[in-house]
Amino acid sequence: MTWISGGYVYIYKPNHLNSNVRGWISESRYIMSNMINRPLKKGEMVHHRNGIKTDNRPENLKLLKGTSVHNKEHRKYKISYDDIKELIGNDVIYLTELQSKIMDKFGCCCNNVNKIIAEHMDKFKVWRRGKYKLFKNKVEVGCYGG
Repeated sequence: MTWISGGYVYIYKPNHLNSNVRGWISESRYIMSNMINRPLKKGEMVHHRNGIKTDNRPENLKLLKGTSVHNKEHRKYKISYDDIKELIGNDVIYLTELQSKIMDKFGCCCNNVNKIIAEHMDKFKVWRRGKYKLFKNKVEVGCYGG
């Protein structure tokens, strides 16, 4: 039995030490608890590396010690324009492809990637025809098609 609240998947595990009084626990906390072979301690948080709260694959989860550490995790990535240029190379790529490349190379979550790209977007030319494409070394932002 599962349900989703606030973007998180909850499962019914009334006997788990981290479940609430009604017997529900977020799936990510349950999986992390099984990964570390113990219940999560008070203040421990589970971070979704790719920012997708329903993606509870073990490789996407990271245990953090408290809210301040979790907030730092979301702010720690400083990726330069040159880093992005290196990922693009001489190609024209879709924005989603660039997001994936940044997440793979730097291990940051989707929310951070979007902020990082937005910081440098004025240095790329963006054309839209159903999807975004990034052209390196351009300064203007334009719209193509409808």
